[in-house]
Amino acid sequence: SFSRASDKLYSLTIATNGDGNVTPTAGRHAYTDGSVITIISNPGVGSQFDRWNGPVTSTTSARTTVTMNQDRTVTAYFVKTPINFGPEIRDIGTGSGFWNVSLNSEDQVKFTFIVTGADVTYSVKDPNNKTVLTSPAKGQNGQGIFTATASGNYQIMFVSTSKVTKSVLTLSYVIYPKP
Repeated sequence: SFSRASDKLYSLTIATNGDGNVTPTAGRHAYTDGSVITIISNPGVGSQFDRWNGPVTSTTSARTTVTMNQDRTVTAYFVKTPINFGPEIRDIGTGSGFWNVSLNSEDQVKFTFIVTGADVTYSVKDPNNKTVLTSPAKGQNGQGIFTATASGNYQIMFVSTSKVTKSVLTLSYVIYPKP
């Protein structure tokens, strides 16, 4: 007796990392030589598909394929959905303005700001009132990025460095929850 190449079976092992599942289900599956298998990522609530790792036709598409000409291992990665805030507008006059942001440990925050009427500096303080980020220079626009070292309320503070009667600050920020 003999076996044809098309009768050869290969193993496709599918795994997930993060909150989500896949079709076909995670685990080990057998497919014949030359089969093209469609795999689909299904993010959980509050998560989004990030990428595939392994020999797929597209690592960034939620739906992709794997060609079975040897044993294969593929992993779908899911990340928490970023949370967008703003733009929020506040009149800070000649003084200061601040935003309180509630974070979990290891959340990352990226913020951008624009000020009309004044230059400002900024600082970020953690729940223990320790400064975790300061502006590199005064200015009317910019951005900052920091990672929460503990859970709790963080304060992003802007201080006007100009002696004007009115300045308005617009702030937008995104929280990237910890994986």
